[in-house]
Amino acid sequence: MEIEIRAAGAADATRLSAVARATFLETYAGIVSGSDMLLFGETTHAAHSYDLLLADQAVDLFLATVQPGDAPVGYAMVSKPDLPVETGEGDLELKRIYSLHRFHGAG
Repeated sequence: MEIEIRAAGAADATRLSAVARATFLETYAGIVSGSDMLLFGETTHAAHSYDLLLADQAVDLFLATVQPGDAPVGYAMVSKPDLPVETGEGDLELKRIYSLHRFHGAG
């Protein structure tokens, strides 16, 4: 089993949505109410939301997949900082980084 990380492209919205929903459920189940989790998945983590992020030139998305099979197992999102402190012109902020627990430390 090998994990590959690559820049996500326009065709990856469904893959990003799937792994984002799965990691959100895996991370916050028992902490956030089930109905709130489902709503968040249907809105923030909908494939359409990732279509918009992928089209945004100020956002970079990365997708981790496991080989063989090319199944999505993690993702990351980087963009310009939105922080309450002064930032420089070239600064970036890691907004999201998630992987399925089974793959922590695997690659």
